[in-house]
Amino acid sequence: ICSNTATNISISSSSSGTSFSWTFTTSGSVSGGSNGSGSTISQTLVNSSPNPQTVTYQITPSYTNNGVICNGSQISVVITVNPSASISNNPVSQTLCTGNNTTPVTWTSLSSVSSYSWIATSSAGITGFISNGTGNLPSMPLTNNTNIQASLIYSVTSSVNACPGAPSDYTIIVNPNAIADFIPTDTIKCPPFNITNTILGLQTFPANNGQYEWYVNDTLFFTGAVFPGYTILNEDDSVTIKLKAISLFGCKADSMSRKFYTYKLPHPAF
Repeated sequence: ICSNTATNISISSSSSGTSFSWTFTTSGSVSGGSNGSGSTISQTLVNSSPNPQTVTYQITPSYTNNGVICNGSQISVVITVNPSASISNNPVSQTLCTGNNTTPVTWTSLSSVSSYSWIATSSAGITGFISNGTGNLPSMPLTNNTNIQASLIYSVTSSVNACPGAPSDYTIIVNPNAIADFIPTDTIKCPPFNITNTILGLQTFPANNGQYEWYVNDTLFFTGAVFPGYTILNEDDSVTIKLKAISLFGCKADSMSRKFYTYKLPHPAF
């Protein structure tokens, strides 16, 4: 039987009026059994070890006539109590960047597990995963289509001799890539054109980005979320500002560039 299951042993005899008593013995890893009497042994046995264990009910039939008790031959009922298995993997999680493959998982257990089954619960936006299956967990190409960290949780059930244990969770975290984005309010002005942080209009995406690098004409100019400003002094001039967003999680960086101009000023002719 499975751990945490009732024995449900029905005892009978060809001789009417027979009563029954029993003694219970165990290796010590099974609880829930006890000595008793009656025609049914219904005791819920719990195996606290990782391996199958046996218990024995020694049943004695007896017949009473005019105060004289006659005992019959004893019989032994041996029951194998299978454990409630669970996975023993350590760690019980992995983390990857969107667009990458997961590391395949070979389940382990302290018990002699005969089978594993699993079913997935996913955050919104994760694609590429296998929703359910049996055996070990294969590698999967996962994509996080959101701008935040997302997770995929597999509920894993281990079985010993068709006795399922309590489900255990295995978590896969899928991190997003960085996002570089700024929306300028102006890209052309009269000189001097002071390109301020407000004009640049940085979109920060704090759930994705850990750092920001600003380049002026492909030369690193500043690191940080608040652009200190850059001035185009000359007329009819231009500068290219590039933003490189560094991932908060070590995933792919992202970049974008915009060009800013100054007008050519009118000059009097003599």
